[in-house]
Amino acid sequence: MIPLDVEGGAMERHVFSEPEINFSYKKISDPLTTRYDAHLHENNYEIYYLLAGDLYYLVDGERYRLQAGDLLVIDMDSIHRPNFNSGVPYERVAIHFNPKWVRLYNVEGYDLTCCLNRENIRHHRFLTGGELQREGIPFLMQEMIRLRVDNSTFSQVMLRTLFIQLLLRLNVLIQDKTQNDEESTRLTEQNNKMAEVIFWLNQHYQKKITLDELSQTFFIDKYHLCHQFKQNTGFTLFEYLTYKRILLAKTLLLSGVSSSEVSNQTGFGDYSSFYRSFRKIVGISPKTFTSDAQKQHRLRS
Repeated sequence: MIPLDVEGGAMERHVFSEPEINFSYKKISDPLTTRYDAHLHENNYEIYYLLAGDLYYLVDGERYRLQAGDLLVIDMDSIHRPNFNSGVPYERVAIHFNPKWVRLYNVEGYDLTCCLNRENIRHHRFLTGGELQREGIPFLMQEMIRLRVDNSTFSQVMLRTLFIQLLLRLNVLIQDKTQNDEESTRLTEQNNKMAEVIFWLNQHYQKKITLDELSQTFFIDKYHLCHQFKQNTGFTLFEYLTYKRILLAKTLLLSGVSSSEVSNQTGFGDYSSFYRSFRKIVGISPKTFTSDAQKQHRLRS
């Protein structure tokens, strides 16, 4: 499976989980005793809200210096992880949700997921505590935290209601930022060169890519490139490529493309490399993955 955070140290964790929404609260006394692998979510968005901690957050090559009360909106397939500066106690809320479920609450003329537009997220994924305060979002978050341990039907309905309110208010904030074109004052520490490299990789990962090719394309020493890429994304360059390719492979397999053809269309070069990578990341063979997906489809039909 694609790696998720591996947790250690003194920790408090509560999760409200349904197929369409997952609300997770986490508190760790010393985050430096905890390993967080870079990871991504294939079908879900994430709203990440920092309550306490001393960290940067890495999202697809962008580095955000977060303070308590700040929020990030992380889109599907974006590789991300926290990077801790010290052992200051860490506390956060993460909400993972499927946009298809959210759209069930749309009304004519208003799309609750408009703040999730990829272009909006790319430019305005980071919202400061001051911005959130103007829309009353900290209050919504505290109410969600309060309800997290209550499994009653009332609390489950309230959590969903609060979440829809949260999306409404995020829409207002992101639309205001877009209209006011505040991109020039955005508080990120983006490595522009790495952002260019990542953009290029996302356009070309379906073909074979070499370090020498990247070095020549971006006029950068290949060893320095590897070091900077790892520092900015939490992945080695070829780990990043592999995860992107496996995501595409799963989509192609589900659409009926044969395993051998998938290996050709995803830049692996040969079937054995594709097979090994697929088993390592997904945990099962391409054939088993396809078979399991077909069984699930028949059960739902």
